[in-house]
Amino acid sequence: CSVAKSPLVKTALFGEDANWGRIITAAGYAGAAFDPEKIDIYIGNIMTCKNGSAVDFDEAAALEVLKRDEVIITVDLKDGTAFERMWTCDFSYDYVDILYKVLGHGTKDLSQFKCGMELDVLVGLGNGFDIKKAQKPLLIAGGIGIAPMIALAKLFNEYGIKPKLVYGAQSKDDLVLLEVLTQLCDVYVCTDDGSQGYQGNPVDFLKDNNIDYDYYYACGPQIMLKFLSKAFSNGCVSLEARMGCGFGACMGCSIETTNGPKRVCKEGPVFEASEVIF
Repeated sequence: CSVAKSPLVKTALFGEDANWGRIITAAGYAGAAFDPEKIDIYIGNIMTCKNGSAVDFDEAAALEVLKRDEVIITVDLKDGTAFERMWTCDFSYDYVDILYKVLGHGTKDLSQFKCGMELDVLVGLGNGFDIKKAQKPLLIAGGIGIAPMIALAKLFNEYGIKPKLVYGAQSKDDLVLLEVLTQLCDVYVCTDDGSQGYQGNPVDFLKDNNIDYDYYYACGPQIMLKFLSKAFSNGCVSLEARMGCGFGACMGCSIETTNGPKRVCKEGPVFEASEVIF
């Protein structure tokens, strides 16, 4: 399951890259005990890794396999007789969108990048939203925090669930992609100036309105998440922090929780609202 869900594996598939290292790394995130020095990996019928080490293989033949509409990846742990099959997909240009607002030098530079420019980025870090926790999900977004809610709503839709969304912004001019969102969710809009929808923030809206849900997923300004978690504890919050390494080594993005310090890049960015000490 960890291999099928790995963004690094999915991007390798789209790039037609026979990168067995990403596959064995993803297997390590499964949490199951296995000996990496026994593992064999096949892409199609081509062995790319034997006993946890690289082997010489025909890269041209592997490329032809990866060009197919369906690619079979086999991970042989050589431990027991159980067999499991998972279906997944690649990550193409249609799967990844970057939504940003120009606020400083970094986002200003980003707005001036030209089509076709390549960027070196790290993806698939940390832990994301767990959709299994909700049957009646409520999505809560403030400002640019709407970005991850779009993909989350699409994922719920795939399981036949149309979530509710409370979307807050400073004014109607700061609301984005409403046409897309209304197709995916039952949308409640809040604006600080009252220019559209409820006048106030998402936390005040939830206090004033009885919304039927069993678990919420929130992303937005830290001040919003702080008061949201104080008022409603049955949900999770996606946090933002300045990161030095992105892998949990430097501890630069650590936050305080009821279970001790945790790293936004490693244990997060999604945490239970009840455990974060703001």
